[in-house]
Amino acid sequence: MNNMSKIVISILIMMVLWNGSSVVEGKDPISTEQPMSVEKAYELMGYTDFDNALKQYNKKGLILPSDIPFKVAYQYAKVDPDTSSINFEYLGENFSRNHLSIKVSPKSNPDYKNNHLMSSGEKAWMIEATRPEYPTIISFKKKDLFYTVMLHMGMKPLERSLAIQIAEELKDVQ
Repeated sequence: MNNMSKIVISILIMMVLWNGSSVVEGKDPISTEQPMSVEKAYELMGYTDFDNALKQYNKKGLILPSDIPFKVAYQYAKVDPDTSSINFEYLGENFSRNHLSIKVSPKSNPDYKNNHLMSSGEKAWMIEATRPEYPTIISFKKKDLFYTVMLHMGMKPLERSLAIQIAEELKDVQ
């Protein structure tokens, strides 16, 4: 299996974890013996550009980070009408090590237990992955929406501080 196939499989696994369901009902169009571009893989998973997804989502007060901690090569978004959520994906050239996902939803994951105190004094839920192949995740509520930030850079201490920085920036925007 080549590196691109491994990366696409990793992304699919993350997508299943985000949604708790399969990416595509029935036959998986991503599984192929032929190499596939990043653009084509995301298109087959139902992703589009940010503007189109934001028009579909149609929620007021949605915020995104102004500063991404790596050079963004690709960015995609996808609306999930079943969960009323929207996912934003920021990918660097080497997106197995430079990948930021932000999920915004009106619903919280009931399993989330607040275990991190943000600088504002508000509580957030955080998973600090210790292994380099797993992302750091932080989730919090802003107004009527729940934000989940998932950052994967492979450098755990830096990744943790940058994930918190992104969450703090999103939390502080009025």
